[in-house]
Amino acid sequence: MNIKKSITILKDPNALLSYLLPELGKNVDLKKINIYRENEKLLVADYTFFNNQKTYNLIGKLRFDGHINTAKAQYMNLSKIEKIIKNKLIVPSNYFYLHQLNALFYEKVTGESLAEIIEKKKNVSKIYLDKCLTWMLAREKTSFSKNIKLNPQFKPEFFLQQAQSLSGKDHQQVHKLTSQIYELRLAYQLEKSFLCHNDFQPQNIFFEKSKLKTIDFDNVILDDPMIDFTNFYTQLRSDGKIPKIKLEQMQEYLLANYTKKTKLKENFQERFYLYLAIASLKNLNKHLAEDNQKQINFRLKKITEALKYFDAKKN
Repeated sequence: MNIKKSITILKDPNALLSYLLPELGKNVDLKKINIYRENEKLLVADYTFFNNQKTYNLIGKLRFDGHINTAKAQYMNLSKIEKIIKNKLIVPSNYFYLHQLNALFYEKVTGESLAEIIEKKKNVSKIYLDKCLTWMLAREKTSFSKNIKLNPQFKPEFFLQQAQSLSGKDHQQVHKLTSQIYELRLAYQLEKSFLCHNDFQPQNIFFEKSKLKTIDFDNVILDDPMIDFTNFYTQLRSDGKIPKIKLEQMQEYLLANYTKKTKLKENFQERFYLYLAIASLKNLNKHLAEDNQKQINFRLKKITEALKYFDAKKN
């Protein structure tokens, strides 16, 4: 089935229900569909079901970006990580993949996202920041052998290769920067691997009665926890919704406390600037695919700024 037909079915209550009945049972009614992200290769929807006087929610996700981040790849990664971590990280307890629709479904997390809190308050209190830091630091308690392999599409090396291919042969600056990042990545990898959410950002962090919950575990990897920290550090800006002075104060607070509390002190500064560059590289790939020159220039600037640390070291 092609992507456009799958999207049509995912938006049609009667059509979709016939596919879901084997997973959810016979006495199920689909009450509501809320589509909140959609394009030609992506659909994310919130489904409300009613079953035996009980209302519950599922998130449905169809994604097909060529050879990366398909719903099937995310499902397989989620299944594998659940077996590996053995309750050391809470992932959705009920999830399934419908191969006929190329769609992944899992339970919806309740609460208010950190992105929504930022939108309302234009600020984030230290209480929220501390809870996010605690969550990230907890990942350091679980290390794994590097022999365990997960989907390579979610590793930093893949984003480096993707940037090279998307930029074409003539984009010398992209090639130069990604080559430098790759060399640094090899030089500063930790000996052990740790659990990384790999998309820890305000949109994927929820608070309910002061309890932190996370969503979108589809891209979880075993790697350097600095990946989660730098991703959160950069994404906190939430598209400019936080005033620059407040953002800088929050980032300063985050970095100071993370530096103080992390147990992984080895090459801390080098790893910090390296993964800052990689966090910007992920966004660069998106803008390269869209041919958005303004955002490409912005991300290249951010990558260059992060890598200046290593240029200064050489001198």
